[in-house]
Amino acid sequence: MKNALSFKTAACDKYEQLLKECQRALVLLHERREQVRQDRLADLEVGRELLTLQARYAKAYSALLKHSKNCDRCQFGSRFEKRKSGELPETAPFSLSRRVT
Repeated sequence: MKNALSFKTAACDKYEQLLKECQRALVLLHERREQVRQDRLADLEVGRELLTLQARYAKAYSALLKHSKNCDRCQFGSRFEKRKSGELPETAPFSLSRRVT
């Protein structure tokens, strides 16, 4: 892919590193897949290579998701963006229940 994406997130440095690794793995997979398609390659070795590239991407993506779910800084950034976009209320929901005396 010639048009590399540039991005800056509000998340932590580890998230940024994992995101870049994920993007690199996806670009490699897409480029090799396109080359195989254009050259009409179809043998067992090429199939294994594509599966390996796909597994690398899946592993990188899984690490990214796992990190984003377990990192407090990433969670804060995610919640902040959702509030900003209106997906979450500004305050926590509460219940108006009657007290029993």
